[in-house]
Amino acid sequence: MFWRKRRTYLDYAAGVSGNPSSPHEEGRIAKKMLEDARTDIARLLEVQSDDVIFTSGATEANALAILGIAKRGDHMLYLPSAHASVVENMKLAEERGVEIDVLPIKDWRVDCGKLRELLRPNTKLVSMDAVCGETGVIWNTREVKQTVEANILLHVDASQAPLTEKITRAHFGADILTLSGSKVGPTHYRCGGRGIGALIAHRTIPIATLYKGGGQERGLRSGSESPELARMFAACLRQAGFGR
Repeated sequence: MFWRKRRTYLDYAAGVSGNPSSPHEEGRIAKKMLEDARTDIARLLEVQSDDVIFTSGATEANALAILGIAKRGDHMLYLPSAHASVVENMKLAEERGVEIDVLPIKDWRVDCGKLRELLRPNTKLVSMDAVCGETGVIWNTREVKQTVEANILLHVDASQAPLTEKITRAHFGADILTLSGSKVGPTHYRCGGRGIGALIAHRTIPIATLYKGGGQERGLRSGSESPELARMFAACLRQAGFGR
């Protein structure tokens, strides 16, 4: 008589069951869930799957976008009304030797005429929101991108945008985009996504990791990913798009 060998799961010392970095069956299932979510988000944003870097939320994504780009002697600009994760990390970059200016505002838009006067040969990054989380103002991100030189990166925090704006990177004119799982959708389909976000950036953009670890997420954000949160994040972004 043939007896089927019973399979025993022994990876209980792992931080999560089905760690997507593990080679066993549960790990492979988790990895597929994670990568399917990455692909879904990439399609919604009209970018490559490799451009999607999962983070713990928008705060980490904004920090990575700013501090991962900033080098001593660079010049950066930002909106003074931006989220604290932009404002405070710009201040931190300034403490590390980066020259910082605030973007000029006129009639609820970035004044691109004055912005041209602020640009320098060492300007590296402009950071701004797509939609102001306090006032709901929709900022002129594409006009800003058209104003700055091609070698100046535009980082757009689009955390507040999915319910009102098309969320493709091209729509914002952004080189780097931030999204937040906790800000996607009304309460009845809230993804429960506190603890997940994404930084959208092509591999050719020179972003340095803020810390070392297991090398997950292109080596830019080490730490075991959450496939379940990624799956819910993708589903809610898709639902938010359909709901507009």
